[in-house]
Amino acid sequence: MSEMAAENLKPEILFWVGCAGSYDARAQRVTKALSTILQNVG
Repeated sequence: MSEMAAENLKPEILFWVGCAGSYDARAQRVTKALSTILQNVG
């Protein structure tokens, strides 16, 4: 995000992970999987 902000660019989407996606082990796996999917689809 800092690189985009420096170039005055805005993301199309922002994936907010929240507390559960950060701390809960199962939710972390889901968060990583969704991030991978989003990266692969472009």
